Parts: sequence; C-alpha cells; structure tokens
Amino acid sequence: MKFFKSNYFKVILVVLFLLIIFFIVSIVTGKNIFVNYISGLITTPVQSVTENVSNSSMNLWNKFNKYDQINEENENLKKEISDLESEINRSENLIEENKRLKELLDYKNSVPNLSLKTAAIISKSSNEWYDSFTINIGSLNGVNKGNAVITDLGFVGVINEVSLNHSTVSTILNPECVIGAFDIRINEPSILEGNLELSRENFSKLTFFDNKSDIAINDTIVTSGLGKDCPANIKLGTVTEILTDTNGLSKFAKITPAVQLDKLKKVFVVVDFEGKMQ
Repeated sequence: MKFFKSNYFKVILVVLFLLIIFFIVSIVTGKNIFVNYISGLITTPVQSVTENVSNSSMNLWNKFNKYDQINEENENLKKEISDLESEINRSENLIEENKRLKELLDYKNSVPNLSLKTAAIISKSSNEWYDSFTINIGSLNGVNKGNAVITDLGFVGVINEVSLNHSTVSTILNPECVIGAFDIRINEPSILEGNLELSRENFSKLTFFDNKSDIAINDTIVTSGLGKDCPANIKLGTVTEILTDTNGLSKFAKITPAVQLDKLKKVFVVVDFEGKMQ
C-alpha cells in the first residue's frame, strides 16, 4: 500500500498518462508523434557531434593546406634571395675586375719605355706556394724565354718555357728565378732568387755582395736592370728579416714579394724595353 502512495508511483502514472496521450494523438492525426519525439531525442545529439567533428576535421585540413602553402612560399623566397645574392656577387666581381683592368691599362700607358704584352693566367702549379703558372700567350705574340713578367704592383717572375700560344712562368718564389736586385735606400746591388725552403713561407732570398751590408728591415728592393731581359726599378718586395747562413760567414734577407701571387689573374710580359742590353 505504501508503494501506491509513494512519489515513484505518481511519476509512473504521469509517464503512462503522457504515453496514452501521445498514442491517442498519433491515432487521431495519423502521425507517429511518439516515435518522432524519441527519434529526435536520439538523433539531435548525434547530429550535433557529427557536425562538430566534421567542422574540426575541415579546420584541421585547412590548417595543413595553409602550412604547405606557407612552406612553399618560404622556399620560393629563399630561392629568390639566393639568386639575388648570386647576382650581387657577380656584379661586385665584375666591378672589381673592371677596376683592376683599368689599373693595369693605366699602368701600361704610364710606362711607354716598356713594350708590354697582356696575358691571362690559365693554370697554376698544384703546390701551395705558387712557384709557377701558365699564361695564354707564346712565341706567336713575341714572347721569349727569360722575359720578365710583371704587374703594376711589381715583379712576378720570368718566362721559363715558351710554346706557340702559351708560356710557363717561374715566379719570384721559384729557385729557377734569379734576378739582379738593388736596395734603393743604401744604393747597394744584390741578387734575389727563389728558395725552396723559404718559398713555403711566401719569401724569396736576397743575397748580399757585401757581408757588411747596411741593409735593414722594411727596405724596398727593386730590379737592378743588369741583364738583357728585365728593366730596372721594378719593385721586387720588402725586407722582412735578416739572417745568417748556416756557415755563419754570410748574411741574407727574407723578401716578401711585392705582388700577391695567389691573387693574380692577369700579368704583363716585358717583350722589350728601352736601354735593353743586347
């Protein structure tokens, strides 16, 4: 009896009453209101969840597409920057080369007493001390063995081998290069020659005629002009260090060449000059 007086029983009665009402209305109207209601209760949350999942998937896909697009644009920008940098470098190199060519031309015009042939370096020795290289002119251009090779900055070396259209140059670091030299401060003659040991340090060797020579560090050494192949007063280099030979009887100096041999691209061959000894 307590059950029929309880709230649970009242709730059941209300639910049964509502079900009966839904059933009667469905019969009268011909529409299954109850089924539609229950179906709505079930499908509405499912549809909401499905729509949310679909929207999230679409947003995620759009983000991936946008990332790919940004990444592609970034790569394109990197390539454009690299191309621009390469173009700038080429332009700077052309400007520098044109400047250097003008300097060489100005020098050539400033020494009318020298008959010069312009040459380009086409290969260099494989060692690290640049003791020889090959140029693109030869006997067809009037080049002879022993001709001096110079730039506007100073002495480079001598022609050691000659072919019809190319020649080999022994540089100031090569033991095969021996040239009359002169210290312009003390007006003293000497001999400059390449030395295998010193060449590894980018030095040439200057030997004095007078063991009591007053030569000093930083003295400028030029060509003496003695001989038939090299004009006078072409800068050879500067005195870097004064040493004594192993025998302890004579002195010599380390000479830093006036020309940076590793930077050379073009040179002059002195094929003739005023005052040349016959």
